[in-house]
Amino acid sequence: MNVTVTSSRGEGFVTAYPCDSRPDASNLNYVLNQTVPNAVIAPVSANGEVCFYTYAETHLIADVNGYFPTGSGFVSNTPARVFDTRVGSAQGLRTVSKTKVGDGTELRVQLTNLPGGITPATGVGAVSLNVTVTGSRAPNEGGFVTVYPCGNRPDASNLNFRSGQTVPNAVITPVSANGEVCFYVFGSTDLIADINGYFPGGAGFVATEPVRVADTRIGSAQGLRTVTKQRIGGNTTLQLQLTNLPGGITPASGIGAVSLNVTAVNTTANEYGGYVTTYPCGALPDVSSLNFVSNEIVPNAVIAPLSANGTICFYAYGQTDLIVDLNGYFPTGAGFVPVNPKRMFDTR
Repeated sequence: MNVTVTSSRGEGFVTAYPCDSRPDASNLNYVLNQTVPNAVIAPVSANGEVCFYTYAETHLIADVNGYFPTGSGFVSNTPARVFDTRVGSAQGLRTVSKTKVGDGTELRVQLTNLPGGITPATGVGAVSLNVTVTGSRAPNEGGFVTVYPCGNRPDASNLNFRSGQTVPNAVITPVSANGEVCFYVFGSTDLIADINGYFPGGAGFVATEPVRVADTRIGSAQGLRTVTKQRIGGNTTLQLQLTNLPGGITPASGIGAVSLNVTAVNTTANEYGGYVTTYPCGALPDVSSLNFVSNEIVPNAVIAPLSANGTICFYAYGQTDLIVDLNGYFPTGAGFVPVNPKRMFDTR
């Protein structure tokens, strides 16, 4: 799902869980009057329900873009806190130093063999996390977090922030050969990470090293696809070919959906705000992949189906530059059933 908080009446968080004991974990965090989106992979209860708990009153919007059939490649768990670097916070499943991450340091965390059997000791290809930045400090151009399998750090970001922001984002990341994941921060911030499941190696999700596909900002380097350096919005949409990416990152055919991180930057919106819709290049659906106000940096994870010819389109209500990074794909018929995005509910 893509879940969006809007018109919030205080500082709080949202937890999506399978309607049983509410876990000590969050899917997105917000402050007063903020509009915040985040991707959510949530297990369902025995009778197919998902519950949404909010700490502080807010409106919620939820859009669905697919599902994982039972036993077909994704092993879900009730969300669980892996770590929290904030001073005074409880330790999670892994003990970490209670200090901000950044300024030339990175945080290395073992994601296999988590206590309680949440992940096995071997056979994990990638993990599904929710990562939150809080108490952040960034240079003028903004800061970012890169989550990757502890090797050569890729030129990609999983979430972007400005000083003082609290920003959540869903992250699907491969693990290293010894089961570790690294968190690099440009700037400085506390980090919170919750896990909601994993993909066994070779079981329906093909993880890739995070890689930049496109960046529309003037003066930025081109990614794997060459794009016009201009903001999208109105009649200007961005269309990208996601099959047959250079270097064999994706095959020429046989992809049902891709796992992306999409960042809106240099945004302009009216008093009602703006949004980006990611969809398989056909009829524009009435859903949002991320929401923004003017002069904001907003990242969001997006699992998006592709069109029949392997393309994906990005529409913006308002004006924004877009940065698009890829971290994996779902082969057709191999564990994830993508659907054209549909609105499930809107409490406004």
